Amino acid sequence: RLKPASQRCPAQTVMLCASMVTSLLGVATSQQVGYTHGEQHPGITLKHCTLEEGCRLEQQEVTLDAQWRWLHDGQENNYHSCYQGDTWEPLHCLDPEKCATECMMEGVSLEDYDKTYGVTGIAGGLRLSYVSAGSYGSRLYVLDGGNQYKMWKLKNREFTFDVDVSSLTCGLNGALYFVEMRADGGYGQGDNKVGASFGSGYCDAQCPHDLKFIEGEANVLNWHVEKVGPVGKYGYCCAELDIWEANRESTAYTAHPCTIDGQEKCFGERCGDTPDLCDCCEQDFCPCCMRYRGVCDKDGCDFNPFRMGGKTFYGFGPEFGVDTSKPITVVTQFLTTDGTDEGDLSEIRRLYVQDGKVINNSISSVTFDKADSIKDDFCQDQKVIFNNTDHFAKNGGLKRMGEAMDRGLVLVLSLWDDPLSQMDWLDAAVGDGKLDVNRPGVLRGRCPQDSGDPQVLRKSRRNAYVTFGNISYGEISATFGPNAQRIIYPALASLPILLVATSGFAFATVLFLWVAICRRERVLQTGNGSRNLPDSEDGKPLVLKNADGSSEAKERHPMAREAILVSAGGYQRSQDLGAWPSFRRRFMSLLGGRADK
Repeated sequence: RLKPASQRCPAQTVMLCASMVTSLLGVATSQQVGYTHGEQHPGITLKHCTLEEGCRLEQQEVTLDAQWRWLHDGQENNYHSCYQGDTWEPLHCLDPEKCATECMMEGVSLEDYDKTYGVTGIAGGLRLSYVSAGSYGSRLYVLDGGNQYKMWKLKNREFTFDVDVSSLTCGLNGALYFVEMRADGGYGQGDNKVGASFGSGYCDAQCPHDLKFIEGEANVLNWHVEKVGPVGKYGYCCAELDIWEANRESTAYTAHPCTIDGQEKCFGERCGDTPDLCDCCEQDFCPCCMRYRGVCDKDGCDFNPFRMGGKTFYGFGPEFGVDTSKPITVVTQFLTTDGTDEGDLSEIRRLYVQDGKVINNSISSVTFDKADSIKDDFCQDQKVIFNNTDHFAKNGGLKRMGEAMDRGLVLVLSLWDDPLSQMDWLDAAVGDGKLDVNRPGVLRGRCPQDSGDPQVLRKSRRNAYVTFGNISYGEISATFGPNAQRIIYPALASLPILLVATSGFAFATVLFLWVAICRRERVLQTGNGSRNLPDSEDGKPLVLKNADGSSEAKERHPMAREAILVSAGGYQRSQDLGAWPSFRRRFMSLLGGRADK
């Protein structure tokens, strides 16, 4: 996610407090499946929309990121944590492979999602609480069937959701974004036996070093604590598309392309790592800065209305164009050069809907083209005006971002704070006070620089939360407005199949009764009882009893199947009954009633 150049990645921030309850329990990630707690997944309702049909409901689940989970050894009834506080337990975790083999990760029950991690279900979505019994914030992924992440391919498509950030003050971030994780969560890589179901395999464009496991090995080498929190030797890079990073004071959406396909376990320059003592990345010449030598664009190309000159467009209260004191519908459109799925990504457009009104995005007053969306030309202008390194264009720009979208991205929902920069890159002035706030691009929002301290927020904003709901995707202009109100429920969606199946069953039932009646009619009712008539294929004569008791042999009539029994010892062919009367008489006869009623 977007940060000033002198800062490290947001994924390196510690969303869990070192002293929280779960650290006492040894919460962390592992690569072996534990057997103490079964894994459960909260449900979430998605909508897949087309202009022709409306929106079809889709039931999916979410899973908690592996970073939050309890990690222990395999000694039953005598567990030892593999990770305590900020430190790996040396008995099992001095060696990356041994740690991944011997440590087990436990599942999370629905009750723990709620009480321990603050993740609760709401109508059509989820509520993520900032402070809960066992964590500060959370990170979740949308699954597709439980064992795989849902892979989203949104080029030439539209993505819409409802969000409530009314309680998120300065320094907090309720984020919804996509990253190019593996669909299986890295299952089978090294000693990874947990996969997507347990939330493994996270990566992003910041090449985070705080991940405890990368590709089936523990990231224990050179594990140490920095200002950002505990980090290891290796980072994990992949493309990132930030749809929504926001609190009630500021918002941004950002594209972060990478030169790699998929993921890369990185070290040093490939990660874009900059030494802690290097503080000149914002300057024109900084030989120690490797931020712009990595495989991913950490800055990205962003559209932050406040940063782009729209100081009154977004904020808390009725005086703003988008009022964050109320829920907001956020619409993002991914347009291509030729309007087809095969075209190159050319524009990322943003709309808002509030109180039944569609609100166009803020218009930039600082770039040459007065843009209101992300295009390559806008990104180039932005870098020039803000005097930022154009790593976005170097990494392929929107075309390269679109290629990652073609491969498929994983949807992430999160709520977090930022010990490193206190979220200044989103809602305040960047540069730790070293940059002139009058310089274009330095101010990202109206928040004071000292307002995002997590140690303060975790005490003063304990009741903060974000909600995400009504997540919809589909054709351009299909996910909001009147079209999105046309809902196809799962039961109705299967109605055509149900009708076909029901019709087939009804036909089979009628056919069965018809055959049964025809077999029934061969039984002649007599005073002494009845007997079975010979099969129609046996060629034997049909013997009937006359009224006087004598027998008479008659050849079976070729239409004998249409005959009806009229009296004991009597037999005649049906005459002028029509299909329905004939069937009714036969049916009543089968039930033992009178056929002539």
